[in-house]
Amino acid sequence: MRNLGSELGVEAMSLYHYFPNKVALLDGMVETLAAEVEVPPVGSVPWDEAVRTIVRSFRELGRRHPNSSRLLLECELPPAGEAAEEAMEHHLAVGFDEATARLAFRAFSAYAWGSLIEDQRLEPPFTPRDRDAEFELGLDALIAGVEALTGNPKRSSGT
Repeated sequence: MRNLGSELGVEAMSLYHYFPNKVALLDGMVETLAAEVEVPPVGSVPWDEAVRTIVRSFRELGRRHPNSSRLLLECELPPAGEAAEEAMEHHLAVGFDEATARLAFRAFSAYAWGSLIEDQRLEPPFTPRDRDAEFELGLDALIAGVEALTGNPKRSSGT
């Protein structure tokens, strides 16, 4: 808290005027970051396109804020908050029951995290372009796998 206060140019104790404790402050930071994830309005695009947009956006969030990865990794999955609820709504809107929607959400979240961790550990001879191609292939496979297991017919014709 001292470091944060110093970074903000205030005394550490003044932060407690706005947050009751450190956990509340960290939760607020997670929610602020999660709000940056692009989530299309439910029903505006086919399910697989919505999932692609959300997972790609989450990956980009980690790239924009690489120092936030540890904080985000330590949060509860799925994280509470509007972005997580909206992402879950996409799974429910195509007919997944709540348990299946939660499992799909966790699978896509885990995939996004794993990819982000690998991006941050990128070593030669791999390039960012290689990682992007791997990421897209894995995302295609995960979407196809969820669809195969659930029989979800609501897929876009683009992939």
